[in-house]
Amino acid sequence: MSTICILPVKSFANAKTRLSNVLSMRERAELVKAMLMDVLCAIVEAKEVSGVIVVTPGGGVERVASEFNKVIVIKDLGVGQVEAVRKAMEYAGKNFRVSRLILAVGDTPLITRDDVSFVLSQACSERSVAMVPSIDGGTNLMAQHPPGAIDLMYGPGSFRKHLSRALESKVKTSIYVSEGAVIDVDDSRDLVELTHLCPSISREAGINTCKLVKSLVKS
Repeated sequence: MSTICILPVKSFANAKTRLSNVLSMRERAELVKAMLMDVLCAIVEAKEVSGVIVVTPGGGVERVASEFNKVIVIKDLGVGQVEAVRKAMEYAGKNFRVSRLILAVGDTPLITRDDVSFVLSQACSERSVAMVPSIDGGTNLMAQHPPGAIDLMYGPGSFRKHLSRALESKVKTSIYVSEGAVIDVDDSRDLVELTHLCPSISREAGINTCKLVKSLVKS
């Protein structure tokens, strides 16, 4: 089964503006870069993933992403997450024989390859999806078999929207939760939660992000 991951990423300079009250532009850029590296580490180490499509307007993202095996970078205009994912899905459909997709986001630095593998294991049968909710009601990971099994609806409350759509469409649906996988970093409260979790989380998760957050807290 050929599995492709799609990962939309904003340019480093324009990301995480909701953290501007606690981090400078340079610090935010460093944080987004570290989180992207940790997310990519988890995804490319999952043996089920054949390739990763990072879709981004640029701003340094392509240089980081191109350092990883399995990764292809395509450009978008930065007009929204759903549009970016759709562009990547179209690219994947034209260039690969894809039977399953996993959709990820770049601000979930504590996910592990085991999280990715388990989510994919729950989306093996025809017309199935498996999802990881974020702690604030978003969608941190979603596997679809086949690609496009349900429509994409990112933004606030996206997990409930995806879940409702899957149930309405009578798609086999699985939900997976782990301590690290539900964490996404959007605001200062998330940053505090990340600071508390880093010392106790799996050693293979969030290595770059936790190191950076520790230095930011000290400064």
